[in-house]
Amino acid sequence: MSDFYLHEGHRYTVKNQKAMKIVLGLIFIGLGVWSLVRNDYSQRGIIIFVILLGVAGLMFMALMTKMVFDLDKRTFSIQNGSGKPRFVQSLDHFAGLELIRLYRFFGLMRNSILNVVFDVDGKTVKMPIRQFGPGSKASQAMIEETEAFLGINRRDVA
Repeated sequence: MSDFYLHEGHRYTVKNQKAMKIVLGLIFIGLGVWSLVRNDYSQRGIIIFVILLGVAGLMFMALMTKMVFDLDKRTFSIQNGSGKPRFVQSLDHFAGLELIRLYRFFGLMRNSILNVVFDVDGKTVKMPIRQFGPGSKASQAMIEETEAFLGINRRDVA
């Protein structure tokens, strides 16, 4: 059983980070309500409430996004809630995986993002597929699992 992918035949769907998105959505709703009450239902409070409610809506809409590695069709696609792909790339253009580590506020806040990279007509196309929190060792495990089902042989550098 994978921690990162749902396996259906030769389709590998990236598991959604549901808990993080739900918590962030609820935080934005809470901040919006707090702003509305704090500003005594004034015009400024209503505007801030609507903006934060919109951001929370985006968080909840992101729960319906699917990222799929389809080995039968040899494609990587990102699908909205409607099931209609909005991004499709052939795995023949697959260039690798890229792990980006971000350090902010003098190294106090760390974050990692795993991108899938494609080379298409001399251009590099990158799409983020997963985000990891500070100190997480799961990023390396996800890279190894992805390379295993894609059949990529890694070279060990001595």
